[in-house]
Amino acid sequence: MKIAIIMHYDRQVAQFGDISSEINKMYCLKHGYSFITSNEITYKNRPVVWERFPILLKHIKNFDYVVWIDADAFFYNCSPPLEQIINRYNKDILFSADVDQNLASDSVNAGFFILKNTTEVINILNRWAYDRELANRFMNEVGPELEYWIEDQAMIRGCLRYNIDNIRSISKVLPYMELQHFHLHEYEILKRHNILPYVYHAAGKNHIYRYHVCKLYLEEISGNPLSPFLRNKFQDRSLNNIIFEGEQKI
Repeated sequence: MKIAIIMHYDRQVAQFGDISSEINKMYCLKHGYSFITSNEITYKNRPVVWERFPILLKHIKNFDYVVWIDADAFFYNCSPPLEQIINRYNKDILFSADVDQNLASDSVNAGFFILKNTTEVINILNRWAYDRELANRFMNEVGPELEYWIEDQAMIRGCLRYNIDNIRSISKVLPYMELQHFHLHEYEILKRHNILPYVYHAAGKNHIYRYHVCKLYLEEISGNPLSPFLRNKFQDRSLNNIIFEGEQKI
């Protein structure tokens, strides 16, 4: 399976983006994936977060799967290969659920998702990237459950809610903590249930926090490639008898 992990970020977030890219590159080297980063700008009048769609379109035809990951997110180096989660669900698009209060079926966090190279997915990507009318429609919707319908994330959530291009039939929104999680204090929950998400995503955190958490983890895995913020070595994603460092240590 030919897989590429893709990031895009600009100078405003390079302080932590450069570090998270080093971490993600290590994960790619471990599993034989291609790693692609870019700072190219396609849009003249859109925020930089939209750039994920053109860069995914640029590369998807060269791979079986492309994986988007935000600049404030990184793979746990001990995570298993992505083929495991891809084969488990057998869907063309795998999204990660968000943790907003309403938890609707379209509450997707756009910081990490997996796309298969198919005609249907490429058509959807083109719509995400260039259908400005649809983007404006979703970004301008109002309602108490639409708090996090922002920019590119609004586009993805709107397509899911209204089943644009029959996207629901080829995609799945995985539960929060299966693909990614956002808070280091959740380690006690993860430890209790013997699970570890693929990705830590510092969603909603400030730039200083993002810098320090990325720096800490890079230092950690540089000394022990199997160690996510922990003092005890472990294998195969088992979290038994592990001592974690919480957010208060950052």
